[in-house]
Amino acid sequence: HEAVARSDKVAGYLLSSSDRRHLQDGCIAVDLRGLTSVDKLPSPLPPASNRDGLFPDIFDLTDYPLAIFKPDPMDLPATKSGQVAHLKISGQITIRGATRPVAVKADCRLSGETLACAGSAIVDARQFALLLPGSDSPIQVDPMITIEFSLLFS
Repeated sequence: HEAVARSDKVAGYLLSSSDRRHLQDGCIAVDLRGLTSVDKLPSPLPPASNRDGLFPDIFDLTDYPLAIFKPDPMDLPATKSGQVAHLKISGQITIRGATRPVAVKADCRLSGETLACAGSAIVDARQFALLLPGSDSPIQVDPMITIEFSLLFS
C-alpha cells in the first residue's frame, strides 16, 4: 500500500532574470502541520486519517514545522507561452532541520504571467532522521519517499 498525505499550506517565490531565461533565486515552503492522509486503506484496516496524529512525531513538527526547498540558480530553456518545459532542477531541501541536496523533475508551463509546475523528487527519510517504524515493527515503511507537487506562481 502506498501512503499519501497532502498539504495545501504552501508559500514561495521564484526570481528570474527579466528575459525569463535564468532562475536566480527561489524558495518554496510547505507547512507540514497541514498534512492530511488522502489514501484509502483496505478493509478491515482503520482509516488512513488515523495516521495523521503521527505526523507531529514523525517530522518533529513542534521544532520543525516547515519543509523548505531552495532551487539552485539555473539557465531556463526558451519556450513559447503555453509550451511545456521538462526541467531537472537541483537544489537543497530542508526537513526536520536537516538540509540535503535534491534533484527535482518538473514539467512547467508559462502562460502569460502564470507559471504552472508539477513534478516530483525522491528523498531518503533516513537522511532527515524521520521517525519511521523499525525493522522489528509489523508495519514496514520504505524510507525512500516521493514528494510530488503541483504549484502555480503568478
